[in-house]
Amino acid sequence: MTSPASPPAGQQPPPGFDPYQGQQQSAAMTPPPAPPQGQFGMPQMGPPTGYGAPPPGFPPQPAPMPGPLASWGPRAVALLIDQGIPMALFILAALVSIASKPVGFILMVIVWLGWIGINIYNRWVLQGRTGQSWGKKVMKLRLIGEATGQPIG
Repeated sequence: MTSPASPPAGQQPPPGFDPYQGQQQSAAMTPPPAPPQGQFGMPQMGPPTGYGAPPPGFPPQPAPMPGPLASWGPRAVALLIDQGIPMALFILAALVSIASKPVGFILMVIVWLGWIGINIYNRWVLQGRTGQSWGKKVMKLRLIGEATGQPIG
């Protein structure tokens, strides 16, 4: 005999008919319960780990240049101004040295040492602090660092 929920043998079930509606699920179809912690089987996992620190950002961008780069002409004139004044003094001392041997030689050594001192001050100290030597100041040039845009020194 057939159950009232199932259609007669050899006939199609009506639309929307669920053949498993009235049946009990067997014990073989249910999943086994999860083992409690500390029992046999796979160890329990902890919470998921984080992603760690974010990657570093981009390096700082260099400061924009305040103007165009100077051509070789103004640079050469600035060098002539920087070297011209000490060179004129050195040539004057050399001429005196030719005229009078002992006094001229002493004067030439003193002027030569002064030339070195003037160059150290003008090219290293003054230009390092302000970015301009005497010649660069006359030619309105500046020496600045590429990364910082500030005077070197």
